[in-house]
Amino acid sequence: MTLDNILQSLPTREDIAKAVGMETRNPTADVFSTLGIFGTGVLIGAALALLFAPKPGSEMRRDLSDGMQQFGRQARNAADSASESMGSESSRPSAESQSRSAYMSSGRNV
Repeated sequence: MTLDNILQSLPTREDIAKAVGMETRNPTADVFSTLGIFGTGVLIGAALALLFAPKPGSEMRRDLSDGMQQFGRQARNAADSASESMGSESSRPSAESQSRSAYMSSGRNV
């Protein structure tokens, strides 16, 4: 027997894990799980920062509303430019999205 034959006859890591009732882990799933936990932590941290911010409630709500409206405009612009770069028919805004944009830009909160 040569060394190569001996090495090939040995069980693999997956074989050993199955023999003891364990499963091999998927590294991609671990990354998504870690990102999900990180994102949740970011949101909780932001919420706590807002709770302990030294601004009055009405001013904080106005700032949040303005920030969300700006974020919505930026997201719509990014989506529009992405669909335009793909050259699809969906790059034209529908009547519903135009009326939604007009409503949001009027300064009313939804």
